[in-house]
Amino acid sequence: MPRNNLKIKVFSGNSNLGLANEVAKKLNIKLGEVEITKFPNSEKRIMVKEDVRDKICFLIQSFSNPTDENIMEFLLFCDALKRSGAEKIIAIIPYFGYARQNMQFREGECISANVVARLLSLYVDKIITVDIHDPTTEGFFNIPLTNLKPYEVFYNEVKKIAHISKVCIVSPDSGGVKRAREFGEVIFRKNFFPMAVVDKKRDRQAVGKAESYDVFGDVKNKVVFIIDDILSSGGTLRRACDICLEKGAKKVFAFVTHHDLVDGVLEKLLNCKIEKIFTINTIADIWGLKDKKIFKELSAAELIAQEIKKYY
Repeated sequence: MPRNNLKIKVFSGNSNLGLANEVAKKLNIKLGEVEITKFPNSEKRIMVKEDVRDKICFLIQSFSNPTDENIMEFLLFCDALKRSGAEKIIAIIPYFGYARQNMQFREGECISANVVARLLSLYVDKIITVDIHDPTTEGFFNIPLTNLKPYEVFYNEVKKIAHISKVCIVSPDSGGVKRAREFGEVIFRKNFFPMAVVDKKRDRQAVGKAESYDVFGDVKNKVVFIIDDILSSGGTLRRACDICLEKGAKKVFAFVTHHDLVDGVLEKLLNCKIEKIFTINTIADIWGLKDKKIFKELSAAELIAQEIKKYY
């Protein structure tokens, strides 16, 4: 039991109630009572229906599709908590939407991640998120941000697939090398292990084909684990799977934290040669992934609950 259970309150918006309820169960508490009203014109009203005065309030909300609606609901929720006298608001954002828009790719573009960071900094005292796309995004905030790594969530599944001596860790692009290495260090329990990277290479001799893909590292006769943070269109994952199999990999599995899927991607993934995709419930499963043989969704509830317990 917490030292002062009445000091802690956990609330949730609508974006991922399933995960929020799992977290509450792990903590042996009930989610805070709230009334969320959506008007016919799409506006929302949030009313906190219990005493939060002088309490530390945790607010769970994934910034997933519909991203803008979920962010706005979160901000309204924060305002309701502040007006109700909450001592501190700690945001738990299992999936941080807009994190991929963390730099200006073309002149004249906004930097969306920076905009969201500034908005959140007006309302919350701290942010806890899971496997944010680029950890350097933390620099946009003037409040503390804790980025929980999900690798231990995957660890029990890894042990069921193959002996570790047969495994090769693969990053599906050059930008994901650090994440893949961190994953490998957790499952191998050491700093040195088989690793490869899928990356572009230019073929200047091929007419009409500016670039192709290759694997840098040895995957032959290996069970490949492709590591990534976000599954969206599925193009990166399918391409990495295909090239690894072409290079002699025995089997390919994927460990992808967030399933931020777009229309049409499921059909493409169901027809690819990947054995199984392990993902985490940082985003509500509106796709019925639990019924798809290729997917296995794991839970972030224990990971998040352990972080909340630090405030007991």
